[in-house]
Amino acid sequence: MLRSRNPVRNVQRYWEVQTTFLRYGLGFLVDREELARVRPFLTRGLGRPAAEVAALSLPERVRLLLQELGPTYVKLGQVVSSQSYILPEEWLVELRKLQNEVDPAPYADIRQVIVDELGASPETLFLSFEERPLAAASIGQVHRAVLRDGTPVVVKVQRPGIKPKIEEDLAIMHEVARFLARTTTWARNYDVVGIVEKFGEGLSEELDYTVEARYADRLREVLRADEGVRTPRVYWDLITARVLTMEFIAGVKISNVAALDAADVNQPALADRFIRAMVRQILIEGLFHADPHPGNVFVIPATAEIVFLDTGMMDRLSADQRADLSGLMVALNQRDAAGVVRIAIRLGQTFKPVDQRRLTRITARMIDRYLSSSLEDVPFGEVVAQLLQALFANGIRLSAELTLAVKALVQMEQISRTLNPAISIGSVAASAAGELLQQRLSVDAALGSLREAALELASLGPDLRDAAAAVLEQLKSGRPTVSLESPALLSELARLDDIANRATISLTLTGMTIGSAITLRAALSRERDRLGSVVGYAGAASFALSMLGGTALVGQALWDAWRKHG
Repeated sequence: MLRSRNPVRNVQRYWEVQTTFLRYGLGFLVDREELARVRPFLTRGLGRPAAEVAALSLPERVRLLLQELGPTYVKLGQVVSSQSYILPEEWLVELRKLQNEVDPAPYADIRQVIVDELGASPETLFLSFEERPLAAASIGQVHRAVLRDGTPVVVKVQRPGIKPKIEEDLAIMHEVARFLARTTTWARNYDVVGIVEKFGEGLSEELDYTVEARYADRLREVLRADEGVRTPRVYWDLITARVLTMEFIAGVKISNVAALDAADVNQPALADRFIRAMVRQILIEGLFHADPHPGNVFVIPATAEIVFLDTGMMDRLSADQRADLSGLMVALNQRDAAGVVRIAIRLGQTFKPVDQRRLTRITARMIDRYLSSSLEDVPFGEVVAQLLQALFANGIRLSAELTLAVKALVQMEQISRTLNPAISIGSVAASAAGELLQQRLSVDAALGSLREAALELASLGPDLRDAAAAVLEQLKSGRPTVSLESPALLSELARLDDIANRATISLTLTGMTIGSAITLRAALSRERDRLGSVVGYAGAASFALSMLGGTALVGQALWDAWRKHG
């Protein structure tokens, strides 16, 4: 029976979820004690007839269930579908059908959100604002507008009341995930709890439009070095957690070959530029667009510029992860099965003992099967999917951010082959990675860093001038002094000094205590003469002082610990 230490607050929502699961024959996943008595009634009386449910495959039932439960569950299904290496094909086919497009919210509600968030009506803030949305999704909807200076923009507005509902759904998902992890091996192997937690983090970010705006600015900086690639400009004075105002881009999907042909766009060159932009994000900079499907990548036909839209789904890779992922691609390109496995083990997370020799043999057979032909014919996405399936079957799974990076690379391949079917994804990506890395290490890059440092030093000019004058005065007086001050360093030195002082005091008190005990014993062993009495009194006083000092030291340590940790 599923129970939670943090019970779901919205009992009505839990009831809705439970009854929907029951109608699709999946009630065991969210069983609760308070519903146990009515389960037979619910199973008989609610929703689809049993025969209709029985006629559906399990993937079909899950997909329909997610759609019926609403935006949070639809998005979870979309995220799970990105884990293509651990899902059978029939599940992928169904989950890819999930759509989060819904009917738009009434304009009056959207207008009220803008008033609440920005403090004024759309009529006041904009020169014009279209009441009919350009697009409507589960969390928000997009309206075209024109700024007071005549700049065309799009305004994304969050649906009223969506945040509390999503928070309740996430609470239910966490309950279900923890229950499954406790009771089933497959949930632990698939790291269902980790998937739900990562999903919850991403969805929480998506509910705050300021996060998307910051990512747009950061991605623009990442892509600044690539000519003809950018993100829309954001207008921070018209952005809050629930309202996002961005530059309007009049473009076409990057996969719209007909429109690109009509505009006479060089599509092979466009494919190369797109690969280069994705390689820079994933392998060089480590901040990447995690969902670069054609709907999120536009081309401006007149200029052939590539524009990355919807930066709400971004992720990061550490320097080590980027180096290992690059090494994995090189090892695949070199048909080095042992190298592939070695790097994969370092990249992944093991959830059961790994037989490295066996996995190397499996990988070698896969490489022979897929990579025996020329690079132009290699289906990069299929190779990666097969490799990740083999790794998972042998006890290795990738972290969520690495999985998203691999998915983005596969999406990169799909788009690039649409633009140029003869392209060699592996060779172009490897070439771009090498060239971009050389740029990072080039003389020009070093000079650029020096220029930035010079500008920073220039901003410190007045302080440096005063400091130089002070040094000259000290040299003239013959008494130069040097002061090196770093707040972090001084803090650590002060802490070490405090530790050393306490250690010295502790050793001194220990010595006093031992000495006092020896003195007292010697005094007690003497006859009761004047010297024995003096020695006895001195030993007792010393012992008392050492005990008081030790007590004070312990008290100070306890006070410091309480003040630090509350």
